[in-house]
Amino acid sequence: MVVLYRMDSHQKRHTTTREQYCKSNGEWAQVLRQMRHVANPEELIDYKQSITRIEIAADEASAMVETRATLGLPGLRMTFRSRDKLVRKRWKTLIERSEGTAWVGPAYD
Repeated sequence: MVVLYRMDSHQKRHTTTREQYCKSNGEWAQVLRQMRHVANPEELIDYKQSITRIEIAADEASAMVETRATLGLPGLRMTFRSRDKLVRKRWKTLIERSEGTAWVGPAYD
């Protein structure tokens, strides 16, 4: 999985494995759990995600899916766009390849 982080004029390309990505998301969840004493997480987080495009391959065994998400935290706003290749293997749908960009900046009221 490849993620390109952009903040102002800086950018960083980060390649990660499934295990590293899951561990990173788990660490985010732990930070949010620690903030429960301040406020309910649903009150702190404004998260929206949508599928913007789906292209099904001619063999109907795979598809390219584009998504967009926004995450608003106190003082911070992140926008994500990703393009994922999904494949069907027997009864499972798996992400075979994922490439995304995250824009990070201050939250505006």
